Amino acid sequence: MSDRSHLVRVTLRVAPAALPILLAAVAALLALSSTSDSNEVAWALPSMPVAALIGAAARANELIRVGVEDSQARWSGITLAGLGLVVSYTIWFAAVEASCRGSYECPL
Repeated sequence: MSDRSHLVRVTLRVAPAALPILLAAVAALLALSSTSDSNEVAWALPSMPVAALIGAAARANELIRVGVEDSQARWSGITLAGLGLVVSYTIWFAAVEASCRGSYECPL
């Protein structure tokens, strides 16, 4: 097994948690810019569950391809996606609060 294929396998195995957390981190970086408002962070809210589902499907596909039982592979991806969503929503809420900067119009 080459180093590249090993890297792809590791990436696919952590994708359900890594993808939504990556989106939340990008939203947090945008929120920290001095000219941002809450609308610049709002795009991440609907995209985080989609990223988690895509990551869960990728993880299940990778584990099934390796030979893990189907139900175990699916639940593994769903569990990791749920964990990723909990962490990413926490980061996202902090990003929205940072982008509001205490203003009254903040949606939260």
